[in-house]
Amino acid sequence: MFIETSAKAGFNIKALFRKIAAALPGMETLSSTKQEDMVDVNLKSTNANSSQSQQDAGGCAC
Repeated sequence: MFIETSAKAGFNIKALFRKIAAALPGMETLSSTKQEDMVDVNLKSTNANSSQSQQDAGGCAC
């Protein structure tokens, strides 16, 4: 299995993880999952000030 990706540009990252998930044992029946059944997750902070104060205090900004 080979897929060209770029973490910097975000190119083919979702496709890579979908291919990996489809290749897992027991996932043969789920490999035909429809696009509308998938959920996108946004990991960007909605409040930049609170995350900056957590980083300054030594806390995790995740």
